[in-house]
Amino acid sequence: MPLTAAQYAKLTVWFEMKQMLERAKEAESKLRDELVKELFSADKDAGSETIEIANGYALKATKKLDYKLNNKEGQVNALIAIMLPEVANVLVKWEPKLSETAYKNADSETQKLFDGCLTIKPGKPSLEIIEPKAKQ
Repeated sequence: MPLTAAQYAKLTVWFEMKQMLERAKEAESKLRDELVKELFSADKDAGSETIEIANGYALKATKKLDYKLNNKEGQVNALIAIMLPEVANVLVKWEPKLSETAYKNADSETQKLFDGCLTIKPGKPSLEIIEPKAKQ
């Protein structure tokens, strides 16, 4: 489908904005890391710190540690199997996650069972410009 001049112009602006946004996100992240490193305590790896900057303004840094269990080879399952269930249930939280493929392949009766606890709404669409394949 050939694009109109207006559609092509809109596509061009979108692509330029997308590239600018990626560069801006990367630059912001780098500057944020540098400022936190330069202005806040290196000894504190989690929690909040605030410094005064000027004219009553303050700068607050909140450092976080991300915790992630690795269960690709069943390590967590093996660990909780040897623990008391009360302790395991407090330490490890399991989030229910729907298998979209299994749901779509399920019969209508099974799908109806999920009607009360499943919300389906449109997600944000994505756009990607795909370069032409090189001719050999």
